[in-house]
Amino acid sequence: MRERVRAAGLLAGGVCLLVSACGAEHRPGTESGGYAQPSSAAPESPEPPSGPGPMEIVAKETRWGRILVDGDGMTIYVSERDNADFESTCTGPCTKEWPPLFTNGQVNAGPGVNSAWLGTIGRSDGPTQVEYNGWPLYHSARDTAPGEIKGQGATAYGGRWYVIDADKGRSVR
Repeated sequence: MRERVRAAGLLAGGVCLLVSACGAEHRPGTESGGYAQPSSAAPESPEPPSGPGPMEIVAKETRWGRILVDGDGMTIYVSERDNADFESTCTGPCTKEWPPLFTNGQVNAGPGVNSAWLGTIGRSDGPTQVEYNGWPLYHSARDTAPGEIKGQGATAYGGRWYVIDADKGRSVR
């Protein structure tokens, strides 16, 4: 008889534990029964990079005439090697010294810019690049502040680099 009472007590205790565990909140740590638990929440999958945002191109009056600058006032250049053929020849190490103007696909023509000449081209090595009248557009790493024009006439990566005339859509030599 004692055996039945003991078995019934064990059974009742087990059922009680099961019922209380089912309604209990899970807390990681040692009180979870000794099973290994993650020490922190699983990392969320990272958001895909949003990439560069919309680009605004404006015209600025300089000693070379009205040239293109970006919305922050940084001077824009073209490479004579590109020949206004909608294709960039600046890849690899060249892009460190002459960073292409990348956009997420949106390009806005600001004051003094011919919106019909403003567009984008695809690149095999990166996002979409801004172009003007067929010329892929770049910044110069030499320019560190708005208004600087240190890349004008520079020779690098097999060609010369020039600012671009906002009204004529071609390099200013």
